[in-house]
Order: sequence, then structure tokens, then C-alpha cells
Amino acid sequence: MKKRKRVMLAWAAAAVLMLVMTGGCSRSEDARYQLDPRQPVMITVWNYYNGQTKQAFDSLVSRFNETVGMEKGIIVDSVSHGDVNQLSEETYNSASGRLGADSMPNLFAAYPENAYRIDVLGKLVDLNQYFTEDELKVYREDFLQDCSFGRNQGLKILPVVRSTENLYLNKTDWDKFAGETGADLEGLSTWEGVAETAGTYYEWSGGKAFLGIDSLANYIIVASVQTGNDIYEFHDGRVTFSFDQDLARLLWDELYVPYVKGYYANLGKFRSDDEKTGDILAYIGSSAGAVYFPKEVTLNQNEIYRIESSVLPYPCFRGGELCAMVQGAGFSVAQSDSTHEYASAVFLKWLAQEEQNLDFAVNSGYLPVENSSLNQGYAKAMEAYSGSPEYNSTVSQSAEATMQMLSEYRFYSNPPFEGSYEMRQFYGEYMETTVNNARLEAEDKMKEGLTKEEALDQVTNEAHFQTWYKGWQEHAAKLLGS
Repeated sequence: MKKRKRVMLAWAAAAVLMLVMTGGCSRSEDARYQLDPRQPVMITVWNYYNGQTKQAFDSLVSRFNETVGMEKGIIVDSVSHGDVNQLSEETYNSASGRLGADSMPNLFAAYPENAYRIDVLGKLVDLNQYFTEDELKVYREDFLQDCSFGRNQGLKILPVVRSTENLYLNKTDWDKFAGETGADLEGLSTWEGVAETAGTYYEWSGGKAFLGIDSLANYIIVASVQTGNDIYEFHDGRVTFSFDQDLARLLWDELYVPYVKGYYANLGKFRSDDEKTGDILAYIGSSAGAVYFPKEVTLNQNEIYRIESSVLPYPCFRGGELCAMVQGAGFSVAQSDSTHEYASAVFLKWLAQEEQNLDFAVNSGYLPVENSSLNQGYAKAMEAYSGSPEYNSTVSQSAEATMQMLSEYRFYSNPPFEGSYEMRQFYGEYMETTVNNARLEAEDKMKEGLTKEEALDQVTNEAHFQTWYKGWQEHAAKLLGS
């Protein structure tokens, strides 16, 4: 606390000097919201960034405080809560007033599902009162599709950067596999092709998994959109879980069965961890996570070798729509007073401007959000990045794959609704639990004398499918209250 006071005193003195130097330029809008550089307001922003992304964001916060913030009378205090799940719980606990929770921040990073939970408590600001239509028109339209919700469909989230998902590949070991089997990268453009390739790799490698998927929920939701079997139906503000047998069968064949048979695997906390230990050859992960692709594989303390990467667009189902998830938490503003709310909006507008938005996007692996930045600046910024000391070839490959997707794909994110946070959690948990149970059941059957193939056939038969499908429907009905 003493440190914060010293920072504010020093900052205020510098702000007075800047006022004198600039001649006290017109600030009617700032005056309306009672901003005064001689008496700066402090806004607290909670985020989930870490590592290189945190460094990039903190650098921007410092730049804002030393320029626009100093001129207007705004100090931004950035606090990282480690990861997105921890941040979601911290903000929800704060909004709920739970015992021991910290006070609500002025700004916080939020995925739509968590922002919706907090909005239901009446704690979010409708940003339409601080952003004009012209200011919002500069954003890529499908980057805003999940940002407006609530009774009046108010703008409750503003994206600062966004991301999608790519297919990351250990090219070094892929080349060995492809050279001996004839496997083609083109086969990885469809989910059916990925599953077929995974089966071939499993046999070739002596039982190793080919693929891991960071977000099973994203796979399930996007699969429903790609195939025209939307998993949710919206009628008069109510939501029903639309999960017909065609979609269930697709997920069973292309996701559940490959996991049960060991063609796919999720072992560590993140799939990049599994890649690093050589437990998988490829994975589906966020385009913003390109920087985490390992540079080497460690099989054991005596077997460590360098690898090269290859990054491909997100796979789609044969005959389906080219579609991928748009993700990445935007920022929500908590209700407080007009001065702090306005100051928060000033900071968000500044973050979205091309110069700093491109800086943050390139340094963190995310996508800028404004059309001009995406259409004109992003490719140039990535080209400049390729000559920098921080250059990472996987980041550049991810950017190239994502740029292809920006021109060819539709980006999707379902609007949040009551129960959507719990539903998203349920997708991954149910898939992982049922897969693990099936594998344990198969092991028991092998102990009883069945071959591995016979045991796996039994736990992936029609009776098991019907039980699995019924479980989806029953759990979803409980979560959605229908």
C-alpha cells in the first residue's frame, strides 16, 4: 500500500508538469467524467496472463500510464491471477460477495460464460454507453458475436485480442512416420483424416497416441456447427440442448473411440506438455499458445532431441463448413462509479488502437481485433517479428495458418446463457470420465482373458454408445433445468 501511494504521488507530480507543457488542452469529455491529472484515479485490472503474454501486457500498461494515463489522470494497476480458471472463480467470488474474496476490480478478463454469470448478479457495465457505433464498427464482426448479452443485449465484453485454434505438429517425427507409411499432411485437414492417420500412427509406433486436444468443449461445439447440427436451440430466450443421434454418432466415432483406443491422449496439464515428453505427435491448441510448442522432446534423461514444428489450420469434417472457434477472454467493466467506468473504457479503447494492439498481438501470439489491423497491419507486423531477436518459427507458422483461416473460415462462439458456463465444464469432464471408465473396463476384460482388440470392441459397441448418448442428454437436462 505504501508503495502504491509513493507511485501515485510521483505520478501526480509528473502529470502536473505535463499539463503545464501541453497548455491544458481541451478535455470536455474527461471533465464530464471528472478526470483530473492532478488527482488521478486508479483502476485495477485482473488478468490471467503469464510468461511472455504477461510481459507484453504489463509493458503496455506501463506505456499507457506514462502517456495517455498521465495526460488524463488514470493509473492502471495490473494483477495476474495465474490462469483463466482461477481468474474466473476469483471474479465470481468477488461479484458474489463471498467471505474472504477480494473487492471487485474495475476491469477483468473474462470469457463469455463467466461474464454472463457475473452479469446475472447485476455487476457488469453496458459498454454501449461509453463506445459509439462508429467506434465499434472497426472491429471484425465475428469477434464481437459473443460479447452482447443480458436482458437488453448490452455490450458486456470488449475484445482486446482474440485467438482461434490450430493443429500443431512435431514435424521432425512426422517426417519419419510419413516417409515409412506415406501419410500426407493433406489428410490432417479433416477430422476423419486425422482419426485415420492416428490409427495408422498407433500401429506404426507400437501403441503411441497421435493427437491430443486441449479443449474438448471447443471440439464438441464446433463439430456441431461444422456439420449443421447446432448443439443449442434458442427460442424466446430459452435454450435447449439439441444433441441428436447423428451428432452423437459423429462425436463417438471421431472423438470418443480414438481416445478409448489410445489413438488420442490427454495426459499432462496441457497438450504442449505431452508433446514435450513425446507422448503425442500432434495437438489442437490455441493459436495464442504457439510460443509454448516445445523445441525438443525428452523421452527420458538419456534421450533428448531437437524437433521442428509445423502448424496447420483447424481441421473440419468432410462435407462440413469451414468453421473454427474464436476465443480469448475480452475485458468486462465492473459497475462502480462513472469516473472509474469511463477511465476503464479509455484504457480499453487505447488497447484496441492499432499500434499497441499489434504490439500486444504479435508479442503474445494473439490476433488484433480491428479490421484495419487484421487486413493491413498484422502480416507486416509478423514479417517484422521474423527479424527480431525474439523470433519463434512456431509463432510465425501459427500466424500463417491463422491468416489462411481468417480468409476462408467462419469463426464461431455461441452466445452465453444461463447454464452455459456449467455446460462447457460438463463437456470436457463427461468425455474424459466416460473415456477413462471405458479404458478401465477394457483392462478388466483383458484380465478375464479377452484380447485387447476384443475388449476394446466390447466397450465401443452399440450398447455402450446408447448408454453414453443417454448420459449426455440426462446430464444436460439437469444443468439446463429442462
